Amino acid sequence: MKTPAKIELTSVQNGESFNIRSDGEVYFENGTAYIEFDYEDKSHTCIGICPDLVTLSRIGAGDYTMILEEGKINNFDMNTPEGTLSFTANAKKIRSKISKNSIRLMLVYGLGLPANEIETTVKLKCEF
Repeated sequence: MKTPAKIELTSVQNGESFNIRSDGEVYFENGTAYIEFDYEDKSHTCIGICPDLVTLSRIGAGDYTMILEEGKINNFDMNTPEGTLSFTANAKKIRSKISKNSIRLMLVYGLGLPANEIETTVKLKCEF
């Protein structure tokens, strides 16, 4: 069952901070917490959280599903109107805490093309 939620997400990349505050929904399935929300650019995001694994799926101008496993490098493709771009995601740290009325998530990962990597830090707070 999906429950209404308030989401606050901050992403820091190359010293620049990007903040999202949105209404959304949270639900639990097979030991995974899922947080879904829409953003003002008409994109839809779903974040799945397990103990050592996070999936970030986005549908919008750039569609992708990124799998982050701490200590592992995973490849993913982003489909854009201009074509498909290939990236790597190097999950360096995943910390999550799920309680009866909130979810906290902190991610540190390298995002990049095969030639270079940009470190990204994401902090998420979801209250329901």
